[in-house]
Amino acid sequence: MYVPKALGGDEIDWVESMRVLEELSRADGSAGWNVMIGAGNGRYAAIMAPETAAEVFGDPRAVWAAAFPPGGRLVPVAGGYRLSGRWPYCSGCQQSGWFLAGCLVLDGEHARRGADGRPLMVVATLPRSEWRILETWNTTGMRGTGSNDIVVEDVFIPTRRSFGLLDPPRATGPLYRISPLSVLGPGVAAVCLGIARHAIEGFIDLAHGKRHTLSNTLAQERTVTQMRLSEAEGTLRAARSFFYEAAASTWAAACDGRVPLLEERAVLRIACVTAAQAAARTVDLLFSVSGSSAIQASAPIERCWRDVHTAATHVTVAEANFETTGRVLLGLDPGATLL
Repeated sequence: MYVPKALGGDEIDWVESMRVLEELSRADGSAGWNVMIGAGNGRYAAIMAPETAAEVFGDPRAVWAAAFPPGGRLVPVAGGYRLSGRWPYCSGCQQSGWFLAGCLVLDGEHARRGADGRPLMVVATLPRSEWRILETWNTTGMRGTGSNDIVVEDVFIPTRRSFGLLDPPRATGPLYRISPLSVLGPGVAAVCLGIARHAIEGFIDLAHGKRHTLSNTLAQERTVTQMRLSEAEGTLRAARSFFYEAAASTWAAACDGRVPLLEERAVLRIACVTAAQAAARTVDLLFSVSGSSAIQASAPIERCWRDVHTAATHVTVAEANFETTGRVLLGLDPGATLL
């Protein structure tokens, strides 16, 4: 979806891609998540050296895992670097033929620093033969993502297979005017919205057939069922509307030929956090009135509850983001780079 057209990608309308991810997650949260991760990594084709981008993204069936928090150290050598490290939370790594690894470049014993004084982060690109998977993904929810650890042991990385995460893109389309730091949060939010919609649909099916143990009344006839369902529907729809409004505004700015402003990025992040947390709240409302059916592994709401709470802990949609966005709204320095 996000690979440049020049490399055979769709370079899709960004807002439309959110709807795709939401719909996939409505069917299965883990499937939606892995498509979200793989598609998002396709944007980096616009930053890589052209020959490397063609090598990595030229196969339309290729899948790419990534972990950008710097889990490895690049030691400069002739023609490139030597890399060793370990990265957690590498979603979809079992299906991936390439790995994009966030790293720090060492200058002697210390990390190289950029013009802003912060450690310089570089992304190394490795084919499947140069890394191995550690089966560490044993979680409450989102189990199907297979977000295991990846280990790299003293591998040579040619210079052409490395790039800066915030390097200016070579492609000029609107999709690449949106900051890489602004892309992941909306994808996570879309996944959460889809999971919550699945929960509502599963709850309605349950309410049509489930009877209360003591009164023998169908759940659909109970006042508490009707109230919680209405509250859940309102909670989800309100958050979803705000999310797509903010996403559409960001996309419009990019289509107008400009990089979205800090304030616009802050509102988008607020919308992402609101969407993810409202999705979790939606499922909680329904879970609370589903009785013993909610804890059965065969019930959709059971998996939705586990999945949405796992997804909503992601750093890009956690409530702690409100501190950063609040600083922006108050005219202060955000104090963080996630925007």
